Amino acid sequence: MNGQQIEKLVKELIKKEVDYRSYDGKMSKTSLIERGSETILEQIIRQHLLDNRDEKLGSLEAKVFVYEEMIAKSTFAPMLVEKEVETIKEPEPYRREMIFTQTQIEHLQHKIFEITGEGEVMKLFNEMLGVSVG
Repeated sequence: MNGQQIEKLVKELIKKEVDYRSYDGKMSKTSLIERGSETILEQIIRQHLLDNRDEKLGSLEAKVFVYEEMIAKSTFAPMLVEKEVETIKEPEPYRREMIFTQTQIEHLQHKIFEITGEGEVMKLFNEMLGVSVG
């Protein structure tokens, strides 16, 4: 029973009128629940539902546990499906190999030569390009 159903039940109980016979024998009508006590009535209903739900839920959980144990020890054990938690593995980021043309490398080599002059960096470029400077 959800909150809206409880509120609806409380409103219906407050509206409900009952017949009663007074001491002098006359039939009269009166409300079943006194107006102004809606909050108390709602709290009683909620507590009752909470208490009963917990008992039923606990009872059901205990029964399921016992049944699972019985099945696990029987010939039906292979039929049980174990709940497996799948671990999500993040894929490695896609990496592609950078490919440069010889013209692009020579252009870069020329720019670096302008900045650094003849040196170890230029020797590495020449080695990479297979150029032997004699």
